Amino acid sequence: MIAAVAESMLIFHGMKLKAEGRLRAAEFSLFLDDELLVPCAVAVTYSGIMLATLMPWGLRRTWVTVKLVGTIVGLIFGTVWLGGWLDEIVSAAGNGERGPVWAEMIGGWVLVAGLAIIGWIGIAKPWAKRAGTGTERRSWVWAIAVATPVIDVALGLYGLLMLVVIIGYVLLHMWDKQKAQAG
Repeated sequence: MIAAVAESMLIFHGMKLKAEGRLRAAEFSLFLDDELLVPCAVAVTYSGIMLATLMPWGLRRTWVTVKLVGTIVGLIFGTVWLGGWLDEIVSAAGNGERGPVWAEMIGGWVLVAGLAIIGWIGIAKPWAKRAGTGTERRSWVWAIAVATPVIDVALGLYGLLMLVVIIGYVLLHMWDKQKAQAG
């Protein structure tokens, strides 16, 4: 969230600069977006999916599902619209123009507000049922779930390893259910 605020502040500050300064601010914002925000957003989405499915309550709790949907919507909004506007800002700054700066700034702050709401939902747990626990998950599944985003980002796979682990976990979960029904 701090990087998203920093990116918005760079764009805001760049509006006050001359053409060369505006271009540098826009290019650095694009660097932050490509090298920090997008990989972190993918890792956060991955961890949300894995935690939602690994926890005993899974997606059966409304607050968990709302957080997961909010995270996915934020990822799509941030990469499709905000990323597109940022590309337009960099292109416009290269021509000495401003581009859709206000759309990027307002959209960025809407995204930050959405992340704050998602964080609040995780703490307050509205709609939560407080009783009951489920089955324990295998410890090696937890270890893989925690290590995967670190390995994925370190190797520069841009979410590929995380996608493979999610698919693998879904298959493992289906196999466990089928085994439980048969036995």
